[in-house]
Amino acid sequence: MNFAWEMFKLIIILLLVLVVAVYVIRFGLTKLQPAYYQQRGSLQVLERLALNQKSWLFLVQVGDKYLLLGVSTNSIEYLTEVSAEEITSLFKVEKKDFKSYLQKIEDRKAVFSIRNRAADFLRKTADALAKNQVEEDDSDCL
Repeated sequence: MNFAWEMFKLIIILLLVLVVAVYVIRFGLTKLQPAYYQQRGSLQVLERLALNQKSWLFLVQVGDKYLLLGVSTNSIEYLTEVSAEEITSLFKVEKKDFKSYLQKIEDRKAVFSIRNRAADFLRKTADALAKNQVEEDDSDCL
């Protein structure tokens, strides 16, 4: 009886944890997504760039004006106004097909693989040289 009661309590607690997790994921985390913060009426954040942990650059659209703002934990500074022509040149999007994107990823993997092999080779060579040096020092002592 005692074991059955403990199992029942465990199942109830696990169900409660599952319900809370689903609620947090479904309703809580959606408010943390950037799209939720980006568009409010006539104010829209176009770009955000972290300079360090406590300061950022924001490119904000206010009506038909584009503003560059410096934001830190203590202040918000107006830096400059950016023209619409500069904005369109910044956000020109090239159409890339999936094949070229996949090729770029494969090239990065190949470079990473070559780096790993080179690092392994250098590590083994250094270990062998260190081992030979130790053996030579030991033979000199005898």
